[in-house]
Amino acid sequence: MSFVIVSLLSIVLTQIYGRTNLDPRVDLLPAETLLVHNRVRAEVGVGPMVWDFKLAAFAQNYANVRSKDCALQHSTDEMYGENIAAGWLKSKESMSGPIAAKLWYGEKKFYNYQTNKCSGMCGHYTQMVANQSHRVGCGHVRCHADTYLWVVCNYAPRPMGDENTRPFVLALALFSVILTPAYGLPKVKPIDDVQPEQTLAVHNEIRAAVGVAPLVWNETVAAYAQNFANKLAKAGKCAYTDMRHSGGPYGENIAAGWVQPEDQMSGPIATKYWLTEKPNYDHATNKCKDVCGHYTQIVANQSFSLGCGSYRCHDNELIWIVCDYYPMPMGDANTRPY
Repeated sequence: MSFVIVSLLSIVLTQIYGRTNLDPRVDLLPAETLLVHNRVRAEVGVGPMVWDFKLAAFAQNYANVRSKDCALQHSTDEMYGENIAAGWLKSKESMSGPIAAKLWYGEKKFYNYQTNKCSGMCGHYTQMVANQSHRVGCGHVRCHADTYLWVVCNYAPRPMGDENTRPFVLALALFSVILTPAYGLPKVKPIDDVQPEQTLAVHNEIRAAVGVAPLVWNETVAAYAQNFANKLAKAGKCAYTDMRHSGGPYGENIAAGWVQPEDQMSGPIATKYWLTEKPNYDHATNKCKDVCGHYTQIVANQSFSLGCGSYRCHDNELIWIVCDYYPMPMGDANTRPY
């Protein structure tokens, strides 16, 4: 049985969005939605936001509430800023997370920075560029027999102030516009995101829990993983839908996540995410009731060495982790990982 692994992202998204007939990567497109937000913010010199999975879960919970009517009504919770959009699904310019963000951006022409007034609806736009908000997370739902898509994005912290409070300060913004394209977020070496010693330690704690011998770090395998990561980066493969395996001679796990203040994506964090699949694996039957291939690769007793690589994209905001395992576990449907 081959243990070539599918992407971790499906686990994270399933936990947040639930099992429905929707695919968040197709309707919501989190990476692209965030990118549109940050391009809009960069125009006025406001720093980039990061994707927040807790906000996304909040947004999705409210989207589920609206699943019966898709009404353009805001949630009653005033803890976060909130934008809503809806539209029909069609062959061209179909409603999606990025399209919703572009619609909100269309309100820019109604906002006058000098007077801090709106000549038409502009609240969605001012929320997008609010410098008090640093994080965003979105949800969605389909209704009307899957022909209509409803999108909600929540923002934290929620902008506060009175009618005289501008969403951003233009004097600072002009300076930031000069700096952001040139410098972006600080450059980070791949090894800083991989954290080899910590990543190996987390793997071996997981293996020890089921009595499997520890892995060792393999520089040859790590070089392979980093070379694959570099190829993805060079090709601009940054969207979640671009998540692909190398198809090489090793077992492989892949994960991706945003730069954020806590639990930022890294080698150890990716490994802990893969561990969340453990409840899905039944050793007695050797069956998975849900995705569990990342976990079974970690504990596979046929693999005895590990190497990982990483790359960043979207101006260093999205971190990809690739871990490869040697030897690749082999067998058939009856072969247990340990």
